[in-house]
Amino acid sequence: SKRRNMILVLPALYSEFETPAMHNIIKELKKIRYLYKIVLGLDAANEEQFEEVKKTSFLRVKEFKLEFKEEESLREGLRRLFESVKRAIEEEDVEIVILSDRDAEYPIPSLLAVSGLCAFLEREKLLHRVSLVVETGEARDTHQVAALVAFGASAVYPYLVFQYLKRS
Repeated sequence: SKRRNMILVLPALYSEFETPAMHNIIKELKKIRYLYKIVLGLDAANEEQFEEVKKTSFLRVKEFKLEFKEEESLREGLRRLFESVKRAIEEEDVEIVILSDRDAEYPIPSLLAVSGLCAFLEREKLLHRVSLVVETGEARDTHQVAALVAFGASAVYPYLVFQYLKRS
């Protein structure tokens, strides 16, 4: 009989994220051959906590700007993004890809980027190696967050919503 690859979801409070115990748990789980993705289900993180997750020491995290350049088309910007992510996965063993439109002058729509990147990584046989986290100002309600997740995002950080709520 064939063994099926598995995804493990570890529910965790943010306060547990940077503890030595969590580091050891993740380290041991990475040794299981049929376990191909570990998802940490964190409680709602504030901006400072999200920034700390970006700098975590026990997972390889890399951030990519959802932006195309003034002199290139949207299609060229997407192609450049996809190839950059592919290189990071293959050459740097990146495990968490953060796609961010924060401070982008010419932003790539996040839903377009996520759906296209997932299709690209699936064709390249790399999608199973990473989790995609989207940091976006576009997602303003639960439907928009759900759409990003449905098209392949593992997590969404709608930073403008949190900034708005902070000011209210």
